[in-house]
Amino acid sequence: MIKRGSFLVFLSIILNTAMGHENHRLEVGDILLQPLDCWSCDLIEAEENSIYSHIGIYIGSDQVLEAYGKVQIVSLKKFLSKTESGQRVKARRPIEKFSKALVKQYAQRVDGYPYDAKFLWRNFRGDKEPLYCSELVFKALKSAGLIGRLAPKKMHFDINTHLWERFFKGPPPHGQLGISPEDFNQSEDFYDVFEL
Repeated sequence: MIKRGSFLVFLSIILNTAMGHENHRLEVGDILLQPLDCWSCDLIEAEENSIYSHIGIYIGSDQVLEAYGKVQIVSLKKFLSKTESGQRVKARRPIEKFSKALVKQYAQRVDGYPYDAKFLWRNFRGDKEPLYCSELVFKALKSAGLIGRLAPKKMHFDINTHLWERFFKGPPPHGQLGISPEDFNQSEDFYDVFEL
């Protein structure tokens, strides 16, 4: 026989689990900040004083749009599988209204675009623009009508400059416009929803 106190604790655990699960649903437009374990990721994290070196955007149906090797739509499971061991992905949600349908349309349009290893803000190759991860997410949300205060900034490559020169095979794009995952992490245009 279950005692009344034990039953209430059990009921509380069940309700909290159910409610927690309900609150852990991603929505189209949620940004996913991800710590990665790679040489260039360490450079990004050191430069930005952050644990996040990658970002993707959730587009529904357990799919994420990301620029990793190329611009691509991947399963949420595949996206999460890259997370640095012992770390978690932070989901943040835009505060302002925007068109979720336009986020999905943008994802379909740019799927397969090349990755921008030069971290340049505007550098078209014909009718396709190479994109890096945080540039991709920023432009996806802008295309969907999200205004916000977050904007590109002048990039600096002051920490480990010699390693950045090796990465770029020449001088880094100092002073060029750009945006990083940490800019999204610090932005008041988003609020934290949960970690995965």
